Amino acid sequence: MQLPPRYQAVLRHVARYRLTLRAVIGKLLLPATGEPPPSLLEERRSQGGNVLVRLTSYGLLNHHHHKSKEFPPLAGNVPYFTLTPAGAKAVGAPADRAEELGKMLFGTEALETHLATLWFACMQREQRHRLEPAEMASLFGPQKFFENVPHCLAHDSDGYRIYRIYVASTNIAGAIGNLRKQAAGLLDREVIRDWLPSDYGICVLAAEERMCLDLQHALERSELHDQVHCQVSLAPSTATLRDALRTYEGFA
Repeated sequence: MQLPPRYQAVLRHVARYRLTLRAVIGKLLLPATGEPPPSLLEERRSQGGNVLVRLTSYGLLNHHHHKSKEFPPLAGNVPYFTLTPAGAKAVGAPADRAEELGKMLFGTEALETHLATLWFACMQREQRHRLEPAEMASLFGPQKFFENVPHCLAHDSDGYRIYRIYVASTNIAGAIGNLRKQAAGLLDREVIRDWLPSDYGICVLAAEERMCLDLQHALERSELHDQVHCQVSLAPSTATLRDALRTYEGFA
């Protein structure tokens, strides 16, 4: 079956981010600049939903929703989508991006990390790009320090920067301690040290605004900013996603 370019792009997107939401696909269909009118938001939301439904009917995506016992939705009955083996094969994605991942994601730390990374890259005002392991290896060579850790390419005000993603799910002291360990690991590796701090940094994602503020204040009082560029950003967890979607123009 020859898929239209838009369908192929959606499958490649799901392969890269491991999952997606209807709101994300709708936003990615919007023009890259300017504030879209509400009518266009609704149109793109509908178009994005139609693409996802069609790909699910082709057996290329799993639809995780409240009527599915095999693929349950997120908290608050928020549906999401992952690749099937056929979907992964259709775009040449690794097999581990497919159905088995979809079964294991629910309720796991991996799901929280992939969801927060998806939001950071695709749902904020600035568009970022999650990097594949092969793309990271092309820049730094094989590095075990990068394994199972998402990285995103961002265009900041002072130029392009690669961010190592850290989802803070513990208290402030625990998060700062974890960041110190990560910073030490970065500084200990010459191939990465050469990129610090201007071209490589750590982005801390937190699910609540209060925690973002507390983390930012804690970072400003720590020595970390002198070692590694650290940024704090708001990205929902599975528990706060429905409220985040309601804030984003009523997508759900």
